[in-house]
Order: sequence, then C-alpha cells, then structure tokens
Amino acid sequence: MSSNTPSRLPTLNRAAKSVLNTAKKRSINAAGKLKQSAASNTSRTPVVLKKDNTPSCSQRPGITPVARKPLSSVNVSGTSSIKTSTTLKRHTVSSSDSRTAVPAKRPKAPDTPAAENFEHKYEESIAEQERLNEKIASLEKQVENLQENIALKTREVNEKNDKVLELSTEVITASARLAASASQLQLLEAQQKATAALYQTALREIEELQKQSAQMEQMAMEAEVSRKQEMLVSNDRIRLLLNEVVDLRGRIRVVIRLRPFLPEDGPSTSVAHFGFPDLRSISVKSNNKSSTYQFQNVFGCNAGQQTIFDELKELVESVLHGYNVSIIAYGQTGSGKTFTMQGGDGEHAGIIPRAIEFMFETKKNLKNLEWQYDYSASFLEVYNDEVFDLLADDKTKLKVTVGSGQVEIPSLKSFCLNSPEDLYELLAISDKNRSTASTKMNSNSSRSHAVFLLKVTATNTMTNQSFSSLLSMVDLAGSERAKESEVEGERFKEMTHINKALSNLQNVIRALLKKEQHVPYRNSKLTLLLQECLGKGNSKTLMIVNLRPSASHISETKRSLEFAQNTSKTTIGAALKSETH
Repeated sequence: MSSNTPSRLPTLNRAAKSVLNTAKKRSINAAGKLKQSAASNTSRTPVVLKKDNTPSCSQRPGITPVARKPLSSVNVSGTSSIKTSTTLKRHTVSSSDSRTAVPAKRPKAPDTPAAENFEHKYEESIAEQERLNEKIASLEKQVENLQENIALKTREVNEKNDKVLELSTEVITASARLAASASQLQLLEAQQKATAALYQTALREIEELQKQSAQMEQMAMEAEVSRKQEMLVSNDRIRLLLNEVVDLRGRIRVVIRLRPFLPEDGPSTSVAHFGFPDLRSISVKSNNKSSTYQFQNVFGCNAGQQTIFDELKELVESVLHGYNVSIIAYGQTGSGKTFTMQGGDGEHAGIIPRAIEFMFETKKNLKNLEWQYDYSASFLEVYNDEVFDLLADDKTKLKVTVGSGQVEIPSLKSFCLNSPEDLYELLAISDKNRSTASTKMNSNSSRSHAVFLLKVTATNTMTNQSFSSLLSMVDLAGSERAKESEVEGERFKEMTHINKALSNLQNVIRALLKKEQHVPYRNSKLTLLLQECLGKGNSKTLMIVNLRPSASHISETKRSLEFAQNTSKTTIGAALKSETH
C-alpha cells in the first residue's frame, strides 16, 4: 500500500458522516412535512384511529381501509460520531420519540378530495421513509465495510512501515559495507596498478629469457644433432668392425657343448674318456685310441647358459645391424639341444629368450640414435618331412615355395613382439603343439626339427636408413640308431625321417666343403628351409654341437664331432647387409 494511505483516513470518515447526516436530514424533513399536513387536515376533517393507531377510512364510501404504520420520529439531537478505533455506531430511528408521535385517535376524515390527497401523501411519506431507512442501513453497512477495510489497510500499512524500517536499517548497514568495500576497492586498485607494473616488468624479462632460451635450445638442438651424427658415424664404424670380427671368426662357426651328467646317464659322473687340451680342442678316447678335434670354442660340463649366450651375442647384435643370422643346435637325442635353445626359468633360460631380451634392451639404447625397431616372430616344425605351424590352432601342412631365390611359406602365421613377455606366450604355445615322444634314449624326445624365425625391421628417422633382417634359431631333432633306441611303429618312422634329414644336412655341408657346383638343398624340407643360412643365402651361421657325457654313447659322440669338424671347415660367401633407402 502507498505511504499516503494514513492521511486519507480522516477524509473517508468525514465523507461517511456527511452521507449519514444528509440521509437523516431528509428523513426529518419528510416527517415534518407529514406532521404539518396532518395538522392542517385534522382541523378540517377528523380522522378516527383504530387500536393499532391507523386511520380508518371506512366512514367514506368507496375508500378501502389501508393499514397504517406509526410514523416514528428521527432523533436529530446529534450526529453519529466515529471513534478512534474506526468503529461506527448505527443510529436507529426511535419509536418512543414523543415529538413525532401520531395522536391516538383522530376524527374520521370526510369523504373529500382533500382527504384523498392527504391519504396519498401520507402513503408516499411512509414509503419514502422506508426507502430512506433502507438507504441509511445500506450506507451504514458500507461505512462498516469501509471501516473494516481501513483497519485492514492500516494494519498492512503498519506492517509495510515495519518492513520499510527494517529495509532502511539494512540499507544503512549495506551503505556502511559499501563504503568499506569502496575503500577496500580503492586499496585493491592501487595494489593492482602496482602489480600491473610489476607484471609488465616481469613480462619483458620473461620475453627476454624466452629469446635467450630459444637461442640456447636451438644451439642445444644443433649440438644434439651434431652429437647424434657423430655417434651414428661411430656406431656405423663399430658395426663394420664387429662384422669384420665375426667374419674373421668364420662365417660358419662351430662350438661344442658337453652337457652335465643326468640321472638317466647312470651312476658314474666321470668324464675321463674326454680330454680338453685347450679352450678350442676336445679329445675322445675309444678302444684305447684318442682322437682330437679343434673348433672355435669348446664348453665343458660346467658351462652355464649365460656363458653359451656370451659366445654368440655378437651374432645376435649383427641382426640389429641388418645381417641375417642362423643359430643351429645339433646333436644326438638327449644331448641337451632343446635346453640349449629354450632352456628353463631364470638363469636356466636358453638362447632364444636371452636373444629376445638382449634385442629389446638394445632397441631401447639405440632409440637415442633415432633407430626404431619392430619385431615379429613365427615358429614352425618339420615333422616326417612336412612343415607345420607351431603357433596355429590346427595342425595343417604348410606349402613351401622358392621364389626369387628365397624360401617363402605364405600361410605361416607371424606375431608382433612388443615385449619379451610376448615371446614366453608363444613358446608356451609351441611347446604344446610340438611333436615329442618317449624313447629309450630320451623320455621327452623331440620328434621334429623346430625353427624359430624373428624378423627385424629397422628405420632411422634422422638418416632415413632402413633395413630388414632375419634371425633363425633351429632346434634339430636328435640323431639315433634303431638298435640303441629300440623304437618301432610310428616312432621308427619318425626316426627314419629324422636321420634322413640330418643325412641330407651332412650332404649339403659335404658339397659345400668340396665346393661342388650342385648343392642338394631340395633333397629334404629341412635343408630347403636352411639353405639361406647354409651358403646359398646371405647369412652368418653358428652351429652348437651338443654331446652326451656318458661313455655308453661315445660312438655317436664321435660321429657328431666328425660332422661338426666338416662343418667348421666349410666356406660360404660373405653375408651382406640388406639395407634399403
């Protein structure tokens, strides 16, 4: 409600009083006129009143008696007043006022026009008085409603005033806070200006430092490129020297490994029938005769897996330099070929897992020289002169083709190696799928030749050099004699194919030794697959000939040594780096 409402209350009260007084005056005037008319007519024609004080018109013929209400006088001694509580008392017309009382009896009016006129006016006055009374009652009701409305509005105004007062207090408090905030804002603006000045100064210093840093970074990059170029030159020089060292040691190198005694070898632990004149020689006593054989290296019973790997680690490194390398384990059944190639856990790990771990470690080191290496592995076996994928879900024969002078196996699966752990999963699958059986010579004899292939792809992002190379690691099945192994049936068939494949391998070595024009690589699937590392292709080759220590196998040991000696005397062409640009 507007704040002007309280000032309007007296005006509304005065208007209500004026309306009520006017109604009362009109009622009084009407009553006075009625009295004067009655007085004048009474002197002329007396009116007879009934017991209910109504005039009787029965004396005149033709006039129907009409019931008359007594005319009450209106108290005009004073006007109604409105109290401070805004409650208006209703002033009713008093029926006991003697000033307006009608005489108890009046003489009968004569039957004249004047009497009729009097009766008509009298009735009009009565009707007018009733209308005035109804209007007064209506006005009084309106006044009461107005008073109630005024009281309600007054309460609302008071509430609004209280709210205004509360808001005024809040405004005063907020003004004080605003003043404090304004003061604080001025302080902050001053601090901001000071900070902005410091910021501009710091920004200029940062820009200067950034320029210096960019110059230093450019110089560092140029120095790093120069350093890497020098390291690449040194690395290439090291690779050439390493390749020369490997070539000087022989492109087909042969080492001998005599495995330790095992329970199945018998109670004796003596190896008196073997002699070791030096680190490169081994002698064998048989029938009171001693034969001595010389090789690149000879490892006795105490040589561990790491010692064997150190002998061929430089060959594995050559693969990372772009050269093809083959490592072949040869020997009679039970001589430890599979242990040499795959081994067991921890320090008993063989050549294959150690080679993979070494290649991943070297890959990490060569990353500083911008070399990127990718490795992918395959695993196959030659069983009964047929080729099978050891990593396939089913054992299906694979077709081997020779195209453009290279052996290809289109259906052979290949798996990317992202870590050494991936290799162990593949080895577990291959061990499960490889053909093995128990014989008198070996309780877990491999009945197939297993070939592990690791393809290496390398790229140098700084020099744009790239190449691909292949590491082949072969675990040959062991040679054996039917009389000694006492095999028959399927095992005899397996032994026949194993010995035939090894015999063809010896024929290839013999042809290379004699420098014959025709080398019988195609006589078996094994020599067909190994032709890349046996003189026809581009490969460095190491053969590890494994020997059993027991004297009961001395004749087979001598045959293995004779084959190893022929192989070590074989000359093959120099391995070439398969580099692309």
